[in-house]
Amino acid sequence: MYFRCHDQTTFRQEPSSETQLTALIKDSILGQMVGTGCEHVGILFDQKLSGEAMTEPAYRCPPCRKPQIKKLVGATIKARCGNTKPAIKEGDVYFLFDAFKHGNESTLMEGFKDEENKLLPKSKKSYYLCYSEESLSKRRLIHRGVDAIEQVEFLHVVSAGPLQIVDRPRKHFAGTSRGNIIGQVSVPDYESVWTLSFAEKKKLLAKNRAPVGGPGEEPAPETGKERHARSPTSVEPVTYYSMGHAIYEELTHSFAVKGWLELTPLDGFLPQVCLRKKLPYLGIVYSEAHYALLWNELVRFVYDEYLDESSPLFQAGLAAATGKKLVKKRKADTSAGDGKASKAKAASKPGQKQQPGQKQQPAKGKARGRKPNWAKALGEEPEEEDGEDGDDMENEESEDIESADEE
Repeated sequence: MYFRCHDQTTFRQEPSSETQLTALIKDSILGQMVGTGCEHVGILFDQKLSGEAMTEPAYRCPPCRKPQIKKLVGATIKARCGNTKPAIKEGDVYFLFDAFKHGNESTLMEGFKDEENKLLPKSKKSYYLCYSEESLSKRRLIHRGVDAIEQVEFLHVVSAGPLQIVDRPRKHFAGTSRGNIIGQVSVPDYESVWTLSFAEKKKLLAKNRAPVGGPGEEPAPETGKERHARSPTSVEPVTYYSMGHAIYEELTHSFAVKGWLELTPLDGFLPQVCLRKKLPYLGIVYSEAHYALLWNELVRFVYDEYLDESSPLFQAGLAAATGKKLVKKRKADTSAGDGKASKAKAASKPGQKQQPGQKQQPAKGKARGRKPNWAKALGEEPEEEDGEDGDDMENEESEDIESADEE
C-alpha cells in the first residue's frame, strides 16, 4: 500500500530558504515534467489553505503573506525554467485562489517578479468560482440579519502566454472550458473532512498559524452562543476551507493538467484526486508532523479506495481476502454543485433533510489522524495497539514513511 501511494504521490517538507526549495523542486519528477501542446503542468497556491488564522479561524481566512508567496512561487519558477534568468516555463499553469479577498491580486502576483523586482512576462486570466449559498451557510454558526455570505472567489490563472485549452463540457459544472465562471461549488461540511486534535493541528501547521487584525465575526449576544472553545484535545477540521474533490477534478479536466505541484497541500484533497487519476503529484508540506499526518490520512484513503468497488483503485483480491468489499455507488462529490443537479441528488441520503434554520455544528468525535488499521485488516498485527501515546504514533508513522521513501 505504501508503494502504491509512493508511486503516485510525493511530499517534501518546505525548507527554510528559497534556494533550497528551488533545488528540491528541480530534483523532483514534477521539476522535470514538461507541458506539451494542450497538456499542462499545474502549480497551485491557495491562500485559504496557506495556514490558519490564530483567532476565529472558522470565520477568518489566513492572511495573504507576501514573503510566503514570493518564496513558494519564486522557487517554483526558478526550478521549472532551468535558466539563470527566471521566466515562466511554457506549458506551466499557475492557479492562485484569492480566499474571497479580491484586493489581494497584486500581492498574489508578487511571486512573478525577477530579482530586480520587475514583473515577468506572463498571461493572466481570472476565473470566478461561485459557491453554493446553502453549503456555505451550513458551515456558519453565526447568522446575522444583515450578514452577507461571500459566494464568489477569484481564481487567477497565470501562464507564459495565452493558454491553449480544448473546448469541452465541464466535468462537474454547467458550461464549457471556454467560460470564466465555475459553479455552483458545494463545499463539504465539517463532518466529512479530515479532523485532528488542536494539539496535533498546531504541530502540523508549525509557523503557518498567523495573527490577523481587524474585527472578526464574534457571536452576536442575542444568539446566546459562545465562541467555540479550543483545548489541546478538542477535535476540529484540519482546515475550515476545504473545497472537496470536484473543483480539483474540474481544473484537471478543463485545463488538461498532466501533473500537479501543490504549494499549499493542507487538507489532502488534491493528492487524492491525483491518486484516482494516476497523475504525478508533489506537495510542499509545512512540517514533519504535516508530512506524517497527511501521509497517514492518504494511506487510509487509499485503503478505503481499494475496497470500494466503484473506485478506479479497487482491488478485487484484497476485498476478497479481507471480506470487506464496499458495494456502494460512487457519490457525486459533495463539492459538485447545481451544474450537475441530478448527480447531487443521487448522492443525498433519504430521510436526512436539513431543517429550516438548522446550523452546521463543528466536527465532533475521534480525530482522523491516527495510525490506520489496514495492517490488522490484512491479517497482520500492528506493532502497537490503538490508544497509545499520540507522539509515539507520530514517530512510528514518520519511520514508516522514511522506510517507504528508501524503498
